[in-house]
Amino acid sequence: TQSGDGDGGDTQSGDGDGGDTQSGDGDGGDGDTQSGDGDGGDTQSGDGDPIPEPGTGTDSWSSDGSNGTPGTAWQVGVATQLWPYIEGVPGEDGNAYFVFEAGPGYTQIQLEIVGGPENPEFVHIHAGSGGIFGAEVTADTTTPKGGSWTVVPGELYVLEVKMTGAGFF
Repeated sequence: TQSGDGDGGDTQSGDGDGGDTQSGDGDGGDGDTQSGDGDGGDTQSGDGDPIPEPGTGTDSWSSDGSNGTPGTAWQVGVATQLWPYIEGVPGEDGNAYFVFEAGPGYTQIQLEIVGGPENPEFVHIHAGSGGIFGAEVTADTTTPKGGSWTVVPGELYVLEVKMTGAGFF
């Protein structure tokens, strides 16, 4: 199932073998690209849910498990580290969300889960402008345990991870 408001700009793809759900804000002309691996279990959404402010701290990436929805995303503050050290504790359903503002000069975030689950189900970055959980940002590179994404200084983003158990990345 793929959805947006239909006014163009977003590209979404999966191989159609069932189970992929992807939705974008469809705001037109922004060139967002979203894709699933087509394994039948991905849920990727940019459905307009409100997100909290990122907070006033800097690189506060250690969560406590109370961040299982976009609306309860962990408040990271201003992100400044290319390879942040993150302690990801997901909610009961395996989802963990982190809201952050890209700091001055911060143009890329790279993540790799190194502890906990063998492989996360997925690791995504979503746009967070306007305080809304937005469309997935296209990864520059991907690995089974993470990837890298281009970000714009001063913009809000939401890291979304789906995994079993806690992980460090």
